[in-house]
Amino acid sequence: MIDDLGYRVVSETWIRTVDDRPLDVVDRVETELSTVDEGLRFGDREADNDGWRSVELPDELIGAAHAVDKTAVWDAVAANAVAFETVEGGTLPAGQAAVVSVDEFEAMVDEIVDLLASKYERIERTSEEVRGHHTSFDPQKAATLGIPEGPAFGKLAAGKAVEVNGRTIEPHVVEDEQVDRFPISPPETTPSDR
Repeated sequence: MIDDLGYRVVSETWIRTVDDRPLDVVDRVETELSTVDEGLRFGDREADNDGWRSVELPDELIGAAHAVDKTAVWDAVAANAVAFETVEGGTLPAGQAAVVSVDEFEAMVDEIVDLLASKYERIERTSEEVRGHHTSFDPQKAATLGIPEGPAFGKLAAGKAVEVNGRTIEPHVVEDEQVDRFPISPPETTPSDR
């Protein structure tokens, strides 16, 4: 009956999520991104109806950082977004977000990259990707040097030198550098971003 009268029927989740945000902003965000029922959540930034743009979240980067500290990832996205899409029952930011400026998007990415510092030996960031560098034990390199599988492999993997046939093998000799790449879709800038 309420629906027949032209009123929108919303869920309790919708009411809690929207809170006291301006309904014109909520309507536009739900139209351009997704709906609250589909996992849209609101961040800490406020904007009028024309004061935000949609951007692609760096989903792979967020996923990697989520494994390190899911609360800090959520906080980084929420602190810099007007609203953002989620997956996994509304627990993981993914998809698109509404941000006020390119600077806020960049701050969000920087905060997420900082979370990965504990996971990688070195991190590089360009405007289009983040690269996480780490070294790991390479069993094939060890095998080509005649190192038998077993305790020697374990010691090398733990960063300790081993002696094989009278020669000392240092761990760095059997390591391989790996690079994990996380793409970023930089938002387009406008004169108001400068």
